[in-house]
Formats: sequence, structure tokens, C-alpha cells
Amino acid sequence: MWCQRSDRVYVTIKVADCVRAAVHVNDGELSFSGHGHGARGTRDYALSLRLAGAVVPSRCCWFVCGPSVRVRLEKEAAGPYWDSLMVGVKPPQCKIDWQSWIDEDEECEVSAAPSGFEANDLQMQMAEDDEIALEENEERSEELRLEENTELAEGQAEGVDESEDSLQLEENMEGLEGGPPAGSRQPREPDACSCLRTPA
Repeated sequence: MWCQRSDRVYVTIKVADCVRAAVHVNDGELSFSGHGHGARGTRDYALSLRLAGAVVPSRCCWFVCGPSVRVRLEKEAAGPYWDSLMVGVKPPQCKIDWQSWIDEDEECEVSAAPSGFEANDLQMQMAEDDEIALEENEERSEELRLEENTELAEGQAEGVDESEDSLQLEENMEGLEGGPPAGSRQPREPDACSCLRTPA
């Protein structure tokens, strides 16, 4: 689905709970790939289409929300509306989002972004730098996995030390309850007779 304003085009790709999503805008072509739940169930999805007008790749961005992937394309020059999103044969799924559409002569009155595209710049990912962002995400994920493994190993080592301390404490307690350890000298009790003094 898609809609537009004089300066931007908004594309909604209906793949829910999408993971491993990637969006590229290069040489007038928009491409997408990802894994999620779409019209054909949960599987990998991909599309590639030639845009009907020129855009600025460095200012195009996208983000994943629950039910879909949303792409914001920045037109190279603000001006008349495009007649179509793409050139060539339009696939059946490529429909106009009439709920978000604003006629060109009404745009001066209502120029806000369509519903669902209110994400701020921090939530957006740049379409042109997607490969770099993907590599950075993978590197960060690897770092997190290494940190988790290190913490797990340290936790196991601490658990062994605590077990040894607990075992030594139990042995000491048993020694106290069962009497002095074998081989230790016990204090000699005084002889009853030696305590009696002979009167002078």
C-alpha cells in the first residue's frame, strides 16, 4: 500500500512481526527483504520495484512496527503528485492507501504524515546505509553474546567456590557436634582426690 504528499511517498509493506528486515533505495529502485507473517503465511518475503519518480536515497528511511514495515521516501523535488508508485506492471498487492491519501489541492490544509508514520528519527533506519547498520547490529549482537557467556562462566565459578565453602563449613559443624577430631588431645579432668587438701 502507498500514499504520498508533495514532498514524500509513504509505502506500507504488510509483513507482520518482521525480523531480519532490510530496505534499500538505490538508482531509483526500492527493494525489501525480511521474514515474517504475510499473505502467504510465515516465511521469507522480498520485493523489488522501479519507482515512478526520483528520490533522494540518503534521506529515505524505514522502520518496523508490529503489523508492517513502513518506508518513507523523500522526493528529489517537491511538486506534482506521482501518477503511480512504480513503472511497469503493478502487482495486485500494490494498492493505494486511500485512508491515508490526501488530494493534492487539500494538502495545504492537512499536511501531517499518514497514521502509523509518526516515528521519530531515532526509530527510523536509513535505507541507503542499511548494510552498514545491519553489520553494526550483528557486531553488537556478537558482543552481547560474548558478555553473556563471560557472565555465565563467572557465575559458575562463583557457584563452585560457594559449594566448597559450604562443604568445609558442614565438615567443621560435624566436628563440633560429634566431638573433637580424631587424634586431638582432650583437656585432662582433675583428679578428685588431688582436690582434697589434708588438714594441717
